[in-house]
Amino acid sequence: MWAGTLLALLLGGILTMAEDNARVPYEYVYKIQKTKEKLAQTYTNLNVAVRMKSRQPAVKVTDLDVYIETKTGNHPVLLGRNGEFTVPMRPDWVAENAAIVVNQPKGSMALDWNCSLLSDRMTNRMRYQELMRAVANLPAVQAEMARVFPGAPTPPVLGMKLVFPANSDAVVVLRTKNGERILKPGLNHAITIPLEQALLEENPEVWLKVLPEKAEVDYKNSPN
Repeated sequence: MWAGTLLALLLGGILTMAEDNARVPYEYVYKIQKTKEKLAQTYTNLNVAVRMKSRQPAVKVTDLDVYIETKTGNHPVLLGRNGEFTVPMRPDWVAENAAIVVNQPKGSMALDWNCSLLSDRMTNRMRYQELMRAVANLPAVQAEMARVFPGAPTPPVLGMKLVFPANSDAVVVLRTKNGERILKPGLNHAITIPLEQALLEENPEVWLKVLPEKAEVDYKNSPN
């Protein structure tokens, strides 16, 4: 799972009030989810999740009560541990101007999205293109999501961050035509394999002395 940098859109201008509850048009989330489904067909190694959360630190995901308000009744929306959610794809709800209602005041809620890495099992020896394919696709995913999240930040992608067990003898070696590039852990026992066009074209072997506990995207200006 990629934690990554949150690409967030604060919904103060989109959420409106009705009976002291925040509301977001169902059509807005419907369009976001259609984009998600399109991306899932094109980029099978990435999973885009839309998440909902309060901007108030004291309000937890478990405190949120969310439902879709339609002419035929209210339909609960289930939130995952980190606020991730999906909605039924109902064109008739779009036509009737249905709304997603949250038991929170106006301006206190936010939507954001993040990407999870879906890949085959990592091995100690892999080719660079195979290892980095999902990360290389991410800028294109950012561009598509920006169409439905206007104004959302799209931080440059630095590469793939591999997080290793504490006290492990982790080393990553890129065996390029110009010699070996040896990468060693920095803070948090992590090594970032850089995303570089020259390496994508050369496609060198990547050797991992120790397999990581997890892999996630590393963005410019994100904490290491």
